[in-house]
Amino acid sequence: YELEPAGGVAVQGLGLQFGYDPERPVIKDLSFHIQPGEKVCISGADGSGKSTLLRLLAGTYRDFAGSLLINGVPIDNYDLESLRAQTGILFPHANIFHGTLWDNISMGNGAIDRTYVHYLATRIGLQQFIARLKKGYDTELDPGGNRLPLNVVRKILLVRALAHQPRLLLLEEPWQGIEEHYKVQIQDLLLQGLPGTTLLVATTDEAFARRCDRAIKLNPITNF
Repeated sequence: YELEPAGGVAVQGLGLQFGYDPERPVIKDLSFHIQPGEKVCISGADGSGKSTLLRLLAGTYRDFAGSLLINGVPIDNYDLESLRAQTGILFPHANIFHGTLWDNISMGNGAIDRTYVHYLATRIGLQQFIARLKKGYDTELDPGGNRLPLNVVRKILLVRALAHQPRLLLLEEPWQGIEEHYKVQIQDLLLQGLPGTTLLVATTDEAFARRCDRAIKLNPITNF
């Protein structure tokens, strides 16, 4: 299957179970149903499986038990490249690579709208940084984001996740390390400015969770 590029996607888990060690599940018997376009917070304490659930939805791991469905079709039936082309992902381990700022945002996608990227950069707080660069988007960046402030790296990665206007957004603590003023703007953008996108955000931010359509709360599993 290929995921068609139109509208948000429905996401469903049925008896989902996964562990990096098969004898020690991180997620156990989890069931949920997210409607297209819903904004959902994945909450829970550290070690409860928040980031693991996002990685399962991103297709990173396939050796899980139970069912994980995108638009009613098992995720294993999809062409992974097609699925990821319609998904925006931000995980803490993501990084900057050697190339221009535009390369780092567009990831080689020639269909990305520069006007929309400029809009995102302004809302997320990256535009002030870009305006100080002599070559702007054509500025070469060091591998790993060396010599860049951490908050600038985070903003670049968030613009990258949003730039291709994905149908599904999987974000882990997307405003971590970003100034409070822009954190508020980012949350407003995610919740109000992306009506056709299904959004899942893993975060411990309780105020954000209350603003979402609903929350999936995970609890750490005690393994004996």
